[in-house]
Amino acid sequence: MFMSLLKKKRDLIFSIISLIISIFWSLFAFSYPRDSSAFPRILCVVLILLSLIMFYKSLQTDVNRHPTDENFIIFSKKNVLFYLLCGLYILALTKIGFYVASYFFVLGICIFLKYQNKAVIFVWPAVLCLLLYLVFSCFLHVPTPEGILF
Repeated sequence: MFMSLLKKKRDLIFSIISLIISIFWSLFAFSYPRDSSAFPRILCVVLILLSLIMFYKSLQTDVNRHPTDENFIIFSKKNVLFYLLCGLYILALTKIGFYVASYFFVLGICIFLKYQNKAVIFVWPAVLCLLLYLVFSCFLHVPTPEGILF
């Protein structure tokens, strides 16, 4: 019951924080002209709705349910490892470049998720990086962070 109560409290706090952040960003999004802020407005509204849904769901959580699965563990090794991997990706963006860092990030995610097919583990990140290159560099002409390699 104690772990269920911790999960409920954690979900409540997270939903309130995400609702506050969403409202804060929506104030910025709605202050710009309609043509240039359509996408940020949509994202803010969706984030507000998802925060409200999470808030409602966390209020409906049964605290008497026994924690039998990993969902009740607040700081599991998997969560910490995933956030560490995301942090390394952000740090690697400026050092080795967007495309190379993205390749290794997706490769790490595939290994983290324990994909069995070795071809998928090594080919999927390359295909995704090729798609990112085509969309951002060739089609949209958006500059991406460059590093030592690319």
